[in-house]
Amino acid sequence: METLFRGDDNYKGGAIGEPLGSEADIKTPWEQVRKESHQTSIFTSFSTSKKATETFSKKNTIKVSVKELKKLENQGKIEVYTVDDIVIMMKNHPKKKIRIDANNVKKIMEKNKEVLIKGQIPASYIKLVN
Repeated sequence: METLFRGDDNYKGGAIGEPLGSEADIKTPWEQVRKESHQTSIFTSFSTSKKATETFSKKNTIKVSVKELKKLENQGKIEVYTVDDIVIMMKNHPKKKIRIDANNVKKIMEKNKEVLIKGQIPASYIKLVN
């Protein structure tokens, strides 16, 4: 995995995501996977597959380098969550309902080849694909 993609018809430039510690309607990765479009989130969804992003946008796809994201993560500016990370969180959750839902969230994320980013990605890290 060298690059992550995001289909986003509303992207007009600038940073993506909210800085760590920001308030939002959605505060857990599994809520992000199932979110309603009108809700705010502390997470931003990306995909390891450019093709998978076509479901979310026909005209605007952006990309970020995983190597660059690792730098931001090592600096404590973002957190990166893979499907495996989220499944572990869910299966260890105190609420049975969330533990049971882990496999459903896993299927959704695997279908979209989804990776979640918590935190803000600076504009300089973002490249427009089309």
